[in-house]
Amino acid sequence: MKILAAISIAALLAGCVASQIIDAKPVKLTGSQLSAIQAKAAYDLIDPNSAMFRNIRAKDIKREDGTQAVEFCGEVNAKNRLGGYVGFSAFKGKFVGNAPVIEFMDSGADSLGSAALLCGSY
Repeated sequence: MKILAAISIAALLAGCVASQIIDAKPVKLTGSQLSAIQAKAAYDLIDPNSAMFRNIRAKDIKREDGTQAVEFCGEVNAKNRLGGYVGFSAFKGKFVGNAPVIEFMDSGADSLGSAALLCGSY
């Protein structure tokens, strides 16, 4: 019974693995794309109007399964409930049509390690 459960879990996880990237080219974001990314990343912050951004960049990604998307990453810093800035946190997302979708936002302050992992090749 345990073996059957382990095989079932392994099969489910295998379907969650992202297809490998076969080509990635840097993309210059337009002003409207940059504004849309910043608005989306700031939306759930405690004080969205205090958001400061840096290192936002994008790539046109092609995967071996045939999918293609413009993926982006960057860092945001904003004020917390006490009114102080908490440090830059990394975020990553992609465009679905013309709309940016944030897939990951690090909740830790000064997440330079996460930013390097997310955006290292951008």
